Amino acid sequence: MSCSSRLSPSCSSSVSANTWPEVAPTLLSGDAPAALWDGLAAQVQTAGFTLRRGDCGGANGRTDFVARTVCVRDDVESLQGTKTLCHELAHVLLHDGVEAISRRDLAEVEAESVAYLVCHSAGLASDDYSLPYVARWSAGDPAQVRLTAERVITTARRILDTAGLGALAEEVVPA
Repeated sequence: MSCSSRLSPSCSSSVSANTWPEVAPTLLSGDAPAALWDGLAAQVQTAGFTLRRGDCGGANGRTDFVARTVCVRDDVESLQGTKTLCHELAHVLLHDGVEAISRRDLAEVEAESVAYLVCHSAGLASDDYSLPYVARWSAGDPAQVRLTAERVITTARRILDTAGLGALAEEVVPA
């Protein structure tokens, strides 16, 4: 077997770790349907959290389980804001605050994977942000992504059904 591919980790003898390309999410630009934002916001509120737009301390979004607040940056375009709101809603539905801290890697993989599926189902491309984000938090380990799959799919379906997009959920996230 040749060791010519930079994508093969088994070729570590000829490719040093610091030659791997930096994987970084790119903020999304463009519009998202206001109805999707409204549907996600309603779910945050139904879960007993207050939603606000503003400074999130350097992050695109933040969920505070003690104060029961969700914050989404107000200086990003509609598509990024909606995707971020979905990510934070996934934290609200999946995590309890302790879990989000003790296994932050898994919590971030789960939340962003849910956001990716919901956005994709709604016809919104979040690949440029979601795929590098999940790759980073999973450390490129497909097993970590597989570990979260059942919870991710169940939660994405729940969000889509509650937002009135259940038919789309079946197309993208088959039963």
